[in-house]
Amino acid sequence: MCLIYKQLYRFIYSITNDQYLTEDIFQETLMKAYEKFNTIKDIQKFKSWIFCIAKNENLSWIKKYNREIPSEDFYLELLEDSLGDIPEELLIKSETKKRLRESIKLLKPIDQKIIYLRYYYNLALNEIALIIGMNENTVKTHHMRSKKKLYKHIDTV
Repeated sequence: MCLIYKQLYRFIYSITNDQYLTEDIFQETLMKAYEKFNTIKDIQKFKSWIFCIAKNENLSWIKKYNREIPSEDFYLELLEDSLGDIPEELLIKSETKKRLRESIKLLKPIDQKIIYLRYYYNLALNEIALIIGMNENTVKTHHMRSKKKLYKHIDTV
């Protein structure tokens, strides 16, 4: 049983990359698992069940954390107010990121989720497959096709 806890901790840490946050999410996961233990139908699936709880805890933290992070536009406005003119490189970078965000919104919801988890949260494709509940090869295919669509859309804009 101890091995499962170590794997669970490593799984959570691979998503958060923060020791203290990992400990918090780990504790919340164990508390929820304890509270809902009587709902598990097949004890043989305990590991996948508790990993699913950990995934949901991570996703709820990601949603909460995203609301608290100021956008890049906020920082650009601060720079503009303090410096007057924004350096050209920052404007180009900002415009490129804006186009990329718009392009991502044109993708299917599952592809959006894969792109966000891969590039905004630096998760490996096998971790994304575990979080989404898809086969790893299917995630790789979606990832590759999404990247091609993004490249095409950004080149045409």
